[in-house]
Amino acid sequence: KISHRGIYCIKLDGQIVYIGKTENEFQKRWQEHRVGIRKGEGMYLYEQLKGMQDKVEFEIMLDVDDADIPFSSEMISAAEYTLIKEHKPKYNLAGVTMPYIIN
Repeated sequence: KISHRGIYCIKLDGQIVYIGKTENEFQKRWQEHRVGIRKGEGMYLYEQLKGMQDKVEFEIMLDVDDADIPFSSEMISAAEYTLIKEHKPKYNLAGVTMPYIIN
């Protein structure tokens, strides 16, 4: 089964430098990041890690398709926010705000 949604991190030298979420396949998102890092264009993260695509690691932090409960997009965003606040990755932009969730 291919997972489509969840939260991942990018590591450099074993340290988490970026946390993101995807509603696409993890592998597809990782490939997008590798191309961006190789080119050094498109995101602050890519500019800072330009040319280091072979030194960074991609790790799944939360695979919501394997979770025991269904995750909405808002729940994924809330989990991403929590992980960013906990790990304080170097290349996540400052001022990350908690998404507004309507019940």
